[in-house]
Amino acid sequence: MAAQVTPFEHALPELADELRYMARQPILDLHDRVFGYELLFRAGPETAFRGNGNLATRTVLDNTVIFGLDKLTAGKPAFVNCTMESLTERLVDVLPPTLTVLEVLETVEPSAKLIATCRALKAAGYRIALDDFTWGPKLDPLVELADYIKVDFIQTDAAARQKLFKRLSGGATVMLAEKVETLEERNRARDEGFTLFQGYYFCRPELMKNRKVPANRLAHLQILKLLQQSDPLDLRQLSQLVKRDASLTYRYLRLINSPLYAMRQEVRSIMTALSLIGDDTVRRIAILAITSELNAKRPPEILRMAFVRARFC
Repeated sequence: MAAQVTPFEHALPELADELRYMARQPILDLHDRVFGYELLFRAGPETAFRGNGNLATRTVLDNTVIFGLDKLTAGKPAFVNCTMESLTERLVDVLPPTLTVLEVLETVEPSAKLIATCRALKAAGYRIALDDFTWGPKLDPLVELADYIKVDFIQTDAAARQKLFKRLSGGATVMLAEKVETLEERNRARDEGFTLFQGYYFCRPELMKNRKVPANRLAHLQILKLLQQSDPLDLRQLSQLVKRDASLTYRYLRLINSPLYAMRQEVRSIMTALSLIGDDTVRRIAILAITSELNAKRPPEILRMAFVRARFC
């Protein structure tokens, strides 16, 4: 199902034929009602994930700005996979805390910096989930912060899951069974104590697509330069550059007019939008948009090499 088009989108210049894709998979409760959705990266119309983890997370975050998180989840919690970079660099701050569950991937090392970041994010209103969880002593600080623990029903057996429940008993963490393939497995997970369920037993991830706003690559490079040289940001100069790029103009106006900011009147001025959004979020939106645009359909190493060369120049 394509994301709904808002009246503002009709005011955009003619859009390129290229599309942006992402997928979502529902998470159900004990009564088979939709509790929330996991948002998933898709590089194209294929149904499976392929690509680099950091790029995938940046693209999903950028897509939530373009699609509108309220449209993607109909006001229900969005579970978003997060890499170390997206958490410690606070790229996730572009998401509304009340609607967002940050999934700490199993590949993320539970360093002191990560734990401090998760603590700060939780204090800001975000909920924390641990993805593909298998217990280890070094994970205890994250378990204490976790609102949800997701357990892979394929990769774990009943004995391992029972042992995990005993270890976590007494806490307020909600247990979520993922990769539940059949209704029989869903019922087994319920009997074991799981209260949320995700997997093919209900449906496969639903592919969503939206039109891609054309980008001005030269303006992007000039904006990156300004972001590096200006602290605090020169909003007047930045607004002039943003006006030259339809894709960033759309993102900022879409964000400021979203439920996250709850403006009484529609904001149409880029300068006003940048002022209200604030320096930190303005930078994050620009970096997410530009890196995903520059690296579209190309190996991540190409963008990395370009940034290294630019730094030395």
